[in-house]
Amino acid sequence: MSWILTAAKAICPLCECALQIERPASPPHWGLWRCPVCKKNRGWVPTPPEELHGWVMPMGRNKGLTLSTIAGRTSGVEYLRWCAENLKDTRLRKVIATYLQQLEAEAEKVSV
Repeated sequence: MSWILTAAKAICPLCECALQIERPASPPHWGLWRCPVCKKNRGWVPTPPEELHGWVMPMGRNKGLTLSTIAGRTSGVEYLRWCAENLKDTRLRKVIATYLQQLEAEAEKVSV
């Protein structure tokens, strides 16, 4: 069985439409970003979005803290943005970037 979840902030670079997460995906991936309009694959989703808030940072000055704990600290979101752009570990960068997209989507829902 497969299912699709629409991502609020993941946008296709070609047609600028919201990407969807398709499940199941081939291991070790959790899902696949796919554009519903141009039907192109846009990368792998490494971790389920609903589990990201409890994901534990494996390294650095915030080692052992959850992403939600880090984001709640002063300058925590800025630190996570830096990690998403600069860490060498590609999977970790993707997990953090996906978490930040989820945070932004939740903030937009609250502000509306």
